[in-house]
Amino acid sequence: MIDKWLTANEIVQLLSRRKCTIIRRAQRESWPYRSYAVRGGKERRYRLADLPEYVQAAYAASIKTSLEELQARLKPAVKPGKKIDIPRYSGRGARTGEIKSKDQFPQAYREIASLRERVIHAYSASGLTVSRFVSAYNSGAIVPELRARLGPHGDIRSQSSLYRWLERYHEHGMDGLVPQYHKRGGNGASLPREVKERIEWLYLDTSRPSVAGVIRDLEQYGMRYNKSIIRRYIDGIPEAVKVRGREGFDAFHKKFERYAERDFTAYKSMDCICGDYMTHDLICRIGRKLFRAKLCAFMDMRSRLITGWSLQLTANSLGVIRALEMSVKNYGTARDVYVDNGREFKNYWLCGDT
Repeated sequence: MIDKWLTANEIVQLLSRRKCTIIRRAQRESWPYRSYAVRGGKERRYRLADLPEYVQAAYAASIKTSLEELQARLKPAVKPGKKIDIPRYSGRGARTGEIKSKDQFPQAYREIASLRERVIHAYSASGLTVSRFVSAYNSGAIVPELRARLGPHGDIRSQSSLYRWLERYHEHGMDGLVPQYHKRGGNGASLPREVKERIEWLYLDTSRPSVAGVIRDLEQYGMRYNKSIIRRYIDGIPEAVKVRGREGFDAFHKKFERYAERDFTAYKSMDCICGDYMTHDLICRIGRKLFRAKLCAFMDMRSRLITGWSLQLTANSLGVIRALEMSVKNYGTARDVYVDNGREFKNYWLCGDT
C-alpha cells in the first residue's frame, strides 16, 4: 500500500504550474493537509490519497503507471468505522487523560456533547478550511444558534481547539465531547482579589502584553501563582473587555457596539451619494518619488455606481472638488451628499464659513 505525502513544490513539478496557483487551488478545494516543522518554519504536506484525480494522474505518469493501478495501491484515506470524514490532527495538544463515559455525567453535560457533535457535522458539511470555519463560527455566520446554546462550552478560540474536538470525537465518539471536568467556581476562583486586579491592570493595556509577560511581571510584584490558573483567568475575561483595554475604544466600537443597517432599497438612484478617501493599490511616480495614490471617490448609495473619482498625491480638498465635479457632470446633482469629517471635505469651496 502507498501512503505518500506531497509538498506544494512537488505538486508544482507534477502539474507544471506556479506555486501560488497550486496554493490557491488547495485553499479553494479544501485539500486536507498536515503541518510539519522544517528549518525556517512549517511546511504543508498533502496526502496523495486525498488529492484530486488530476494530481493523482500526474503522479501516476511520473512513476510510469496507470491511474487505476495507483488508486488500487493507495492506502485508504478514511479508516473503517470512522464517524465523520475530517482531516486528522497531527500536532501537539490533543493528548488527554482517561475519557469517562457520558453516562457518568449529568444530562446537562450529555446535552453539551450532543451540541458539539452538531458543530462538528456543520464543519464537515461546510467544505471550509479549519481556519475559515473557526472565523465564521466565532463571527456567528455559521450555526449561531448552536454557539448561543453552548455558551462557554462552545468556545473555539483557535484551530487547535477545533482539532482537539475532532481528535476526541474521532477516538472516543460522543464520550470525547463531554466536558471532562466538574465546575469548581470558575476561572481563577482561587486567586485573591488583589491578584486579579493586578492581572487585569497588566494585561488590559494598549501595549498588548503576552500572557507570559504578565506572569513575569506578577513575579516582580511578589505574586507567584500557578501559570495555568493565571492563563485560565485571563481566558475568562470577556472578549469585549479585552478589546476595549488592549485595542482601544475605536476597535471596541466597531466590534461590539450596536449599529443600524441602512436599507439601500429605500433610495432611488442619485437620491444620495457618499464620498471618501482611500489609499489606492496603485503605485505612481513623480520624478524619482514613488508613492501609493490617494483615491477620492463618490458612489451612488442605491446602485453602488462610482459616479466620480480623482487620484491625488495626498488627500486634499482639490481631489474632492474634482471627484464631485465629475459626478455632477456625468450624472447630475444628488439630493443628499454624505461625507466624513475629514479636513479635506470641510474646505471653504464646499462648506464656506460653516
